[in-house]
Amino acid sequence: MSADETPEGRFFLLSGAGADDVARALTARLPRAASVDGPVVGAMFGGDAEGSGLEQTFLRYTAGIALADSFRLAGYDAVVADDVPAEHLEAYLDFASPTPIHLVRLGASPAGDLPGLGLTADAPDAVVEEILARLPESVVETETEQDTDDR
Repeated sequence: MSADETPEGRFFLLSGAGADDVARALTARLPRAASVDGPVVGAMFGGDAEGSGLEQTFLRYTAGIALADSFRLAGYDAVVADDVPAEHLEAYLDFASPTPIHLVRLGASPAGDLPGLGLTADAPDAVVEEILARLPESVVETETEQDTDDR
């Protein structure tokens, strides 16, 4: 199969307590996947960060999304671990548009007050199995996504 024929990978966003550990475990379980750690992307910023909190947060999100998209376009499932609070989730989805996102909110997730949006997983010992078993429930279509197929 040529690079032009490689199917796009899926985009997973794991948010909440232990997201980085669950992201690594999920990445290991998927046949072709790569993990993106939001706090590691955020740590790439240098210099004086004072007064630019929201700007840096959004830049961290978009940089992580760009990295995830590079994996997705190469045919890898991209598993992003980042704490995205409810008040930033709409912006995050806009940044990721038009890609559908498999949103998984872990335990007391910062996005936890958004019932019905994505999948909420509470059992840390079996969370990867729960995510894989309930994958269709995790899909959140971004605003400009017109294609409604299951990814």
